[in-house]
Amino acid sequence: MKFSGIVKTVVFLVVFAKGITAQEDVCKPKFAHLALGSFYSHVGTAECPTAETPACVGLARATVVFETSGECPNSVVKLVDSKGGQPKSLATERKHFKFKDEVLELEYESYVHTVALKDVPIDVAHTFTVIGASDNEAETSGAAQNFSIPKPLPDDTITEVVLLGRFDGGAQSKDILFHAKSQPASATLILGGINPLSETLRPSESALSHRPVLYASGSEDEPTNYAFSKRRFPSAHDGHYFSANIGKGHFVVFSLRHYLTASEDTRKTMLEWLKKDLAEADVATVRATRPWIILVSGDPFYCSGDAIPCQRPSESFNDVEQVLSQHGVDIVLAGGVPHYERTVSVFEGHVAPFDVVPGHETDDTIDQIANPTAPIYVVVGNSGIEDIKEPTTPPLDDYSIFAEAEPGYAVLSLESTTHLKVSFRNVKNEEKDAFYLLKGVQGESTEKSWQKSLFLFVLFLLIVIAIAGAFAFWYFRRRDLLRKKEYFLYLSLIHI
Repeated sequence: MKFSGIVKTVVFLVVFAKGITAQEDVCKPKFAHLALGSFYSHVGTAECPTAETPACVGLARATVVFETSGECPNSVVKLVDSKGGQPKSLATERKHFKFKDEVLELEYESYVHTVALKDVPIDVAHTFTVIGASDNEAETSGAAQNFSIPKPLPDDTITEVVLLGRFDGGAQSKDILFHAKSQPASATLILGGINPLSETLRPSESALSHRPVLYASGSEDEPTNYAFSKRRFPSAHDGHYFSANIGKGHFVVFSLRHYLTASEDTRKTMLEWLKKDLAEADVATVRATRPWIILVSGDPFYCSGDAIPCQRPSESFNDVEQVLSQHGVDIVLAGGVPHYERTVSVFEGHVAPFDVVPGHETDDTIDQIANPTAPIYVVVGNSGIEDIKEPTTPPLDDYSIFAEAEPGYAVLSLESTTHLKVSFRNVKNEEKDAFYLLKGVQGESTEKSWQKSLFLFVLFLLIVIAIAGAFAFWYFRRRDLLRKKEYFLYLSLIHI
């Protein structure tokens, strides 16, 4: 009897231990990150002018997102602020996510947990910890992540945003994400660059939890019908089109890829939304405090090289381009191709007029572009892709200034109402390129520059002709004098 009781006890302990282990496995959080909340799409508008407006109070400042293999109904997010407030345990909302595609040979199942952080103080350091099962916290806790909610309204400080292209979780992307995390930025923009396979996000958790993320879906997401991106990065309209106000910038996420492949009705809806959103952002009183309008897309509008997006005719997105130009969009950020590239002012596939600042233009590049009449286009497409062993820089099209195939990331800095800066850094965190976009700054028009160049060429030609004429006059005059001297000498000899 004693032996039988011991056996039963051992069996119970083994079963209990297996149950605990199983819970640990299925409730261990993964892919934890911070998404920017709906608050940033409303604050600063006519209906919600300040953060204290009643219409804004209940909106999410940010959303914590993570996944578990099991349902884990007791999952929570523990939130702590740096001012010594009491820790808060916030229950999550869960959605079952199952995806299977025989063509892609991809099968995936998980539970996506989200917690909307409402009324969290702005610009105050916080820590959040995701816990898969509150009744087994010790074994199902993720790493504590430090973060702060960025300022939605402009002030005297510089607004910085990190730009990431496609990355796949390899050694290069780990280094790039590490350097990107060290930047004192308000948010991170991912330009259509996360492969849907689960392993991709694992090494990026810390970098994507450090500050809120805006994700622009692109070609990586299309094969799965955007199933992963719209669940992992929840935002309005399944992430295909939405906007957010951060500091001095109005960021408009608009999926060009989805727009070009969608139905006619969807295209019409997206275009009407874009017109309305940009019209509100382009009001003079709004521009006075939030002067920069930045469009973000997972796929590029303009780029150089043989990649399919770069061969796309501008006529295919002319209706979108007309709206961007009409409402003064300053810069378009995109991913979708594996290199970094920037253009001058471009409209309908051609260079549009802009001003150059004296001393900042060479035969190779222009590092200050002033008062462009159409958007500048920047591509950040490779933030660590292991499949590309020998990246090559494409030959540049007429509208492009600089390209770099080396993987890296970029930093967008909204320094003032007149100065915007973009810098590109490689895997070693070395700055490989930087340029300024200036507004309201006196420069020399590129049209006038061409006229000046023509004038200088004509002037140079006239000087050459004048010198040649003077030389010819001197030469023939000297020749005539020599002939006269020879003639007089001849007469003298005859006389003798």
